[in-house]
Amino acid sequence: MKPPQEADGVKPNNLETMEYPKLNPIEAFPVEHEGQRVICLRDPNHVSDKVMLISPETVFIISLFDGVNSMEDIQAECEEKFGERVPSEEMDQLIKQLDDALFLDSEKFREHNKKIIEDFHSSDIRASSQAGLSYPEDIDELNSWFERFFNEAHDTAPYTKPTSTLKGLISPHIDFTRGGHLYAKAYRELDDSCEADTYIIFGTSHYAEVDTPFILTRKSFETPLGISETNSDFIDRIDGECNWDLFEGEIAHRTEHSIEFQVAFLQYVLRKKKDYKIVPI
Repeated sequence: MKPPQEADGVKPNNLETMEYPKLNPIEAFPVEHEGQRVICLRDPNHVSDKVMLISPETVFIISLFDGVNSMEDIQAECEEKFGERVPSEEMDQLIKQLDDALFLDSEKFREHNKKIIEDFHSSDIRASSQAGLSYPEDIDELNSWFERFFNEAHDTAPYTKPTSTLKGLISPHIDFTRGGHLYAKAYRELDDSCEADTYIIFGTSHYAEVDTPFILTRKSFETPLGISETNSDFIDRIDGECNWDLFEGEIAHRTEHSIEFQVAFLQYVLRKKKDYKIVPI
């Protein structure tokens, strides 16, 4: 069964009635909870900050939430899979839980997402998305982390001063708790030589939903260590030479960690040395 087609440019109201539920892109991974193996759901784009624990059987049910299968189709598939029909009341409750968590493409989700996008575009600052999650919010505690990372880097691989001029760094984007000392091995080169006044940061985009190869932002990046200002003139020059929209999908910068982690290390290393600007790509 297929959902009704749009007529006169008006989108049918199926998502609101949830007759044809559609799941947003979400992450699903196994966890142990109270001695049981369950599946954790979360939004990788952080439009929703909710997490939801479901059974492996429920994973099969929500895998059918594609906006094409009707409730009747889903119940029939479940009956064939499990040998019994999932009651409509239980289906309705599951859909409500998913919608409350903003995991479904519904009016509730779209309104929430619209507000997030508007707030992001109206600000000149890209606020930290990882402080308090991937690393400490407290400045003193964060500085202690960095100090430990550089000590660990020295203990595992004593520093040797390079014989050539530093042109760039290849740094990881793993979480700090596992790879902080590896960042330090890269950034101690910069600590020894930091003549540049602009740093172009190429970061991996894990969840961007555009086909363009690069996504820029003019927003300055904030961490607990301060604000790193973007070089707007440099970005304007790049934009002027490019034949596609460099800012399509800019919202991906909002929660992407890969550039934020580099900015934090850059701020720590250059905190007492000189002023600088960044170009986040």
